[in-house]
Amino acid sequence: MLTPYCQYHPSAPAKWHCQRCSRDYCARCMPDGDERRQRGQCPACAQPLDYQGATQQAVPFWERIDAFFRYPLQTGPLQVLLPGILIPLLLPPTLWGLAGALLLLALYTRYGLCVIEDTAQGRLRPPALGQVFKGGLSILLQQLTVFGVFGLMLVSAVQLGGDLAGLVVLALVMLVLPACTMVLALTKTIVDAINPLKLLMLTAGIGWPYLRLCGYLFLLSLATAAVQQLVLVHFPPWLGWPAAGVLCGYFLLVFFNMSGYLLFQYQGKVILCGPEMTSTAVPVAAMPGNRSLRIDADIDIQLKEGNYEQVLSLLEDLLRKQPDNQLRREHLFRLLSVMHQVDKLRAHAEDFVRLLTQKNRAQELVDLLKTVQAHNPAFRLEEARLLLGVMELLYQKGEYALMFSLGQDAHKRFPGESQVADVYFLIARALANGLQRWDKALSYLQFIEHEFPAHPIQARMADYQQMINRRARLDPGHSG
Repeated sequence: MLTPYCQYHPSAPAKWHCQRCSRDYCARCMPDGDERRQRGQCPACAQPLDYQGATQQAVPFWERIDAFFRYPLQTGPLQVLLPGILIPLLLPPTLWGLAGALLLLALYTRYGLCVIEDTAQGRLRPPALGQVFKGGLSILLQQLTVFGVFGLMLVSAVQLGGDLAGLVVLALVMLVLPACTMVLALTKTIVDAINPLKLLMLTAGIGWPYLRLCGYLFLLSLATAAVQQLVLVHFPPWLGWPAAGVLCGYFLLVFFNMSGYLLFQYQGKVILCGPEMTSTAVPVAAMPGNRSLRIDADIDIQLKEGNYEQVLSLLEDLLRKQPDNQLRREHLFRLLSVMHQVDKLRAHAEDFVRLLTQKNRAQELVDLLKTVQAHNPAFRLEEARLLLGVMELLYQKGEYALMFSLGQDAHKRFPGESQVADVYFLIARALANGLQRWDKALSYLQFIEHEFPAHPIQARMADYQQMINRRARLDPGHSG
């Protein structure tokens, strides 16, 4: 059931907000809210919802810097950093060493993209090493392509405009590189990663904290370069190169974790568009989700707020469109019973009688019939088969007065229907067994004998009449 945000999921990382109703809804309870496409509809007023993600719960990323620096020291990241020790030790500083360094950078980058994707979804524990090998190498090649595009831009700027132009382009690259990496990690398309509009949407959605992230990236880059220079100069090569490789991977993972957390913190304000994420508006009718869940949500909200008339209108409209929907008919019956809407109960009485008869709910059937007949003594059922089912339940409950009322003149209302003979036999049993009105019971049997000569009951009619004459109990299974 849909609940206000949120007694069932108090730690839910994301929520929806309705501007008109000023009401928040838990993202995990919303039946047809689409977090990836950031579309939802308020169950109370049918207006589009604003997806606010975890912006009200996430600690600002600049207040948990220590957590980012501890992040690479867990099992998954340490397994990724291990090759940073082995590859420099095993490969000499030749072309093979350069190939090993590129391979190491590729491994760090591929795992870092997994870190961004996981952290952006609120999973703050590092992904397992095996996640690196899921999904193939396409995203890694795309990331390398992005690096290549930026590299060409930088080289071209230096050749065409000199060092000053190169510095400007370098600053621009440093500014957009985090956004490119974040977009690529989530959309997995290079077109989006280098699309200026998508990058602008991301950075504008985050606002000034994005510049703060870029500042941390700049400081991390300086720290990485300084520490690597230190270990390469002051440590022997067999120790310096492995240390430099591990430090490079360590600071990269810190940056990737920080970027993913920034997306998590501002997920309610960031709109990414890709093959699986879009901000394009669609008609409400095309929204995903189970329509039945949406209706349940509407009913639940209106009932909690006491808007019974709106729920009543909704259910009646549904039943006009889906007259065979027994679940909605059950809802309507219970609502009208609670509201004591006798006129509406009378209007839907035959449908409710059919529902209760099919479910063998004899006492509720009796209560409904008494309520309806109290305001409309002339109420009768319009179907012989239904009347027979009702009479059987009423006989079991000993409600003989209701039986006589509903069965009155059944042969005139349902001429030629074989069920009428069974209805009159039940009345005869009620008269004999319940009221000891033997003469009346016998008259009903004689009427059946005369009016329904082809009915199977004729095979034992003589026995039944003997039971009446002997004042014995009139039951189908007893012998005369």
